[in-house]
Amino acid sequence: MENVLWWYVIGAIIGLTISIAFCVTFKGIAEEKGYKGQKYFWLCFLFGLIGYIYVAALPDLKLRSRIRDIQEIRKYTGTDGKN
Repeated sequence: MENVLWWYVIGAIIGLTISIAFCVTFKGIAEEKGYKGQKYFWLCFLFGLIGYIYVAALPDLKLRSRIRDIQEIRKYTGTDGKN
């Protein structure tokens, strides 16, 4: 009976390790998109798959900022991208 309990403990440790690895990965993804990663680490840790999907669906704030900058430059230089 004790042997079976150890397998549950080992399985739980492995599962927790894999979950933390995924959470760290998705924290990095959120940071690359321009968000504070710590919040999204805990979101993924607490909600699992739902948290991963949520982070994947976040809009890219850095890309939006770059697009806005390009539009401002075009507005001031009078170019609209057409030749």
